[in-house]
Amino acid sequence: MKQLSAEEKARLKKLGEKYLEKRGKFRQDCYKKLPDDVKELIGDHCNYYYEFRVGGALCKKMIAYLSESEKNMPSEFIGKHAPELFNGYINPKHKKHFLYTIDHVHERIYATGWQRRSLRSRDPMIVANCVINVIRDFKEWDSVPDDICDYLEDNLTEEELGYKLRDTSLPYCFDDLAAAEIDFGNERLISLLTDCINGENDIPLDRLMFRAIVKSHDRGLHELLGRLLCAARLQEGLRQSICETMDEGTPEAFLYLLGVINENNFIRFSSVKRAVGTWLGFAEEETVKLERISDKSIALISDCLTDPAKREEYLNSEDSMKIHIGLWSLGFYESRDLVEKIREISKHGSRHQLLTASYTVGLLNVLSGKRVLIQ
Repeated sequence: MKQLSAEEKARLKKLGEKYLEKRGKFRQDCYKKLPDDVKELIGDHCNYYYEFRVGGALCKKMIAYLSESEKNMPSEFIGKHAPELFNGYINPKHKKHFLYTIDHVHERIYATGWQRRSLRSRDPMIVANCVINVIRDFKEWDSVPDDICDYLEDNLTEEELGYKLRDTSLPYCFDDLAAAEIDFGNERLISLLTDCINGENDIPLDRLMFRAIVKSHDRGLHELLGRLLCAARLQEGLRQSICETMDEGTPEAFLYLLGVINENNFIRFSSVKRAVGTWLGFAEEETVKLERISDKSIALISDCLTDPAKREEYLNSEDSMKIHIGLWSLGFYESRDLVEKIREISKHGSRHQLLTASYTVGLLNVLSGKRVLIQ
């Protein structure tokens, strides 16, 4: 963003406030025009971090539709049963980004926050809940005008620029918009992100850029992020931002960056230990409690995610860390497989395996937990 005087910033921010007010009123008017069943679908059915509730006829219909076949896509259901969402409640210019995002929620972890766990699932109830969350995010946080590249380069109206000045960080759904554009092959955006990471333009680096990259399927950008991780050196904050984001995207992006961590022994840094602790459910407010995480943990994670035979070997052992990571690695791809393995251990496992599995059940504390998957 070009240098602005204090007076100019103040003037633009006032315009931004008016833009926010106008935008909020427009969204409210759009909401009022929605059919009752769509309003019920996007109502207060979910608490963003820890609770999971679904309700309403349309939501139940979506769960039934997704349960019929894994080939049934959320975008098809929304397009048929809730097209009114794109009356302005969700920016119609971002319709394809929204539909792309909900069709790929199963590739991404379904929980957020520092107490999240790195679990994915195609479970219809979980997918339906994620769809509702994405609807809310695109409604609440999509302040990006029609073109995401124009937004990054400040090619905006004065009102839009004033709104952007209110908060210098990127809007919360930027990562979903950008990930979709990357996968759509937007070379301009890929070039802007590449130059930003390489320090070759004036666009501020933001954590949501990292999340966009790991949510995308662009191997070149994954490798670029890996090089940035290696270049972080004494920048512990940068390293922490990358590592605490890398589990929020696709398994392929995670595995690539995990390899970078393993090859360079980055587990020696406390920021990486905290990230691993978040993935595995060991996250504690006191860093000293993360000392249990070591290069052995990274090796076990890599083994379990890439070698099913090794994973089974670890699950049949009496080593608590091996059992826990083995179970976690099942949920990394599909949390229903994690639940089935815990059930198997509860019936046939040793006492020690059962005790470890009972601890691992805590991974299911978000969304799927004791109510959706274990019931």
